[in-house]
Amino acid sequence: KFLHYSSSLIPPFCGIFAFMKPPYLPMAGALVTTCAIAIVLGIVAAAISDDDGYWGEPQKKANNKYCEGIRLREFARTPANSWSNLAYGAAGGWAFGRALVRKPAVHDGIDTKSTAAGTACAAKQALLVLWGISCVGLAFGSFLFHASLQRWGQQLDVASMYWVMNAGLATTVWRWCFRIAPRYAPSTALRLLPALLVVMAVDVIMWDRKWVMSTSKVFNGQLAVLIVSEFLHTCRGYRGAALKWRLVLSLLSLGAAIVGLTFRQTGVQHKEKDNINGFCSPDGWFQPHSVWDVMTALELLALVDIQLGPSAFPGESMAQKDQLPAMTLGKDLESNALDSAGASAASAGDGTTC
Repeated sequence: KFLHYSSSLIPPFCGIFAFMKPPYLPMAGALVTTCAIAIVLGIVAAAISDDDGYWGEPQKKANNKYCEGIRLREFARTPANSWSNLAYGAAGGWAFGRALVRKPAVHDGIDTKSTAAGTACAAKQALLVLWGISCVGLAFGSFLFHASLQRWGQQLDVASMYWVMNAGLATTVWRWCFRIAPRYAPSTALRLLPALLVVMAVDVIMWDRKWVMSTSKVFNGQLAVLIVSEFLHTCRGYRGAALKWRLVLSLLSLGAAIVGLTFRQTGVQHKEKDNINGFCSPDGWFQPHSVWDVMTALELLALVDIQLGPSAFPGESMAQKDQLPAMTLGKDLESNALDSAGASAASAGDGTTC
C-alpha cells in the first residue's frame, strides 16, 4: 500500500526513486534481488574462507561437461558458470516486483474488481511470491553447485530446477480452477495457503529423492505439462492485444530456450572432443553454459508474465479494452461467483486491485 500511494508523489525525474513507480517495480525488484543475492554470497565467501580454500576436494566428473576450468582455491571454482546464475535471481526479483504492482480499483472507467484478475488479487500475489522464491532458490542452488562442485551442491542444483517447475504447475492448476469454477477457486492468500504448503512439501521430497529420480524424465515432464497448459489457456478466450502479448512472450521464451540449449550442447560437444578454442576456453570469461543460464532465466521471466502478468486472465484485458465483462473459458462469469471470489479482496477497502 505504501508503494502504491507514495509512487504517485514521486516525479519521473527523481532518478532511482522513479523505480518505485508501479510500471518499473518488476525491473526494480530484479535489480534489488540480484544485488541482494550477490551480497549474501559475498558474506558467505568471507565467512567460510580458510587457508585450505573453501569447499574441499571437488566431486569427480562434476565439471566434465563444462568448458570452464576449475580454480580449486577460489570461492567460485568455475566463476563464469557460477555468477551467471544471478540471472535466475533477477527473474525471481521480477516476480517479486510484479507482486507489488497494483492498479486503481477504477481504471479507464472500468471497475477492475469485476474482472477475473481483480477478484483474485491476493492469491495472484501469493503465487508471484512463490515464483520469486523458487527462482531465487534456483539462483542459490545452481551457484553453489558450480562454485563448490560438490555432490550436495549438485543435489541442490537439480532440486531447485524442480522447485521452479512446481511453482509453475501450482500456478497453472490455480488458473484452471479459477477459470472453470471461480466460485470454489481460492481467491486470497489464506485460502491458497494449503496448496502452497503442499508445494513446499513436494519441493522437500523431490530434493530428498533427487538421486532416485530421472532428472530428464521428471523435469521434462513438468515442463511439458506447463507448455500444454499454457497453450490450451491461450486457445480459450484470449484475443486482441492480450493474445498478441501472450504470443510475443511465448516466442521470446521459445527463442531463449533454443539459443540457450544450442550454446549449452555445443559447449558440451566441444568439451567431449577436447576442442579447446575461443568458444570453449577453460580460462575465458565467456562460457557456453553461462549463456544457457541467462537464456533460461529470460525464459522463466517470460513464463512468469505469461502466467501471472497483466494478461494472465483474458477477461481482465477484454474488460479494460472492450468494456466487456470478464470471461471464463469463453463464458461470462456469474455475478454471484465474482462476488464470492472477490469478497475478501474487496473487504480490505484499500481502493486498489491487481
